[in-house]
Amino acid sequence: WSSQYAGVWHLGEPTGAALDSTSGHRDLTPGAAPPASTPAAIGDGRAFDEASMMDVLCGATAIVDGAGSFSYSAWMNVGTVEGAFDTPLGAGGESADSQGFSFELTATTMRADVGDGVTNEYLEDVRPVEGTWTSVVAVVDRAAGQFQLYHDGGYDQMVELSAITGVISNPGRPMCLGGSYGFTGGLDEVRVYSAALSSAWIRA
Repeated sequence: WSSQYAGVWHLGEPTGAALDSTSGHRDLTPGAAPPASTPAAIGDGRAFDEASMMDVLCGATAIVDGAGSFSYSAWMNVGTVEGAFDTPLGAGGESADSQGFSFELTATTMRADVGDGVTNEYLEDVRPVEGTWTSVVAVVDRAAGQFQLYHDGGYDQMVELSAITGVISNPGRPMCLGGSYGFTGGLDEVRVYSAALSSAWIRA
């Protein structure tokens, strides 16, 4: 993997930890009820069940420094939202006082969040169709001053990042798949990049 990949989790393991394929080896440790293997977008992924709340994979911290540009992505197959929010990928950023980045789901929407502990911004799209594998990419482009969202390879929307001047990363908070508020559904090919991905790269 090239140096722009800060973390790559194929989620193809039948059970147990989710291994990071990059040289950083930021493996994700399962909770008390490890997510089971499931056929996914590319090979096998993991199936999460919010009802258990122990159905998580956590552990990677400080994946990116958060001061510069970065991107994060996942394939997801959403199920029923049990609460106000589900969190397929959670590493902070869900509120103004939270540093980090995440993907969230409600009964009707999908959100990408980033925050520096003082301010947060989010992009909101229509919630993916249940039972369908969907590719979601969020891009923090510091040079352009933008936070961008892509859905199934297509550009979706953008918000200015002028209000977020601090670090979008919390070294004390691990990244969790299926954590924070839980998640019901499938995840596959979760990736974090230490660069702002271009629209051409995302479409390819």
